[in-house]
Amino acid sequence: MLIDVHCHFNSLSQEMRNTAIESDSRDYLFIDSSINYHDTLASLPLAQKYPFIYLTIGFHPFCAKEFCKDVLAQYEKLARDNSKIIGIGEIGLDYKADISQREQEEILSSFLVLADQCHLPVLIHNRFPSPRILDILDGIFKSYENIVFHCFSYSRDLLNKILSKGGFV
Repeated sequence: MLIDVHCHFNSLSQEMRNTAIESDSRDYLFIDSSINYHDTLASLPLAQKYPFIYLTIGFHPFCAKEFCKDVLAQYEKLARDNSKIIGIGEIGLDYKADISQREQEEILSSFLVLADQCHLPVLIHNRFPSPRILDILDGIFKSYENIVFHCFSYSRDLLNKILSKGGFV
């Protein structure tokens, strides 16, 4: 069985999405990662309709200007009311984002707290040339056993720190 823990169905053309959905679903499990609230609402019907599609809900740093505190309450309700929502993400830090690192860290922290409160795993996007992401995670989680790091292109030392705490890369 192929399990894709991080895909974006909403970024696919309709033809590509249909090809993926119409494939032999017994052999695939997709976890569709949202990048903002609009994306979450667009992905949820797919997850509810198809037994092999699940959803993580998040806010990519590139979409961070759209973020407001009301989103957290809406996401919490969605997470508690929908069994097909199985994680929080894609969330994280990105030096190419159009908002400050401080603002990105605040948004990231608020979603990490939500994940902890809802007992959901986390999908991390990190494109910052420092281990700052680990400092933020360490403030909330004792281990990284429920954390998947994607967009990873850093040192072996950072990789070893993540793996030593049980994280996935």
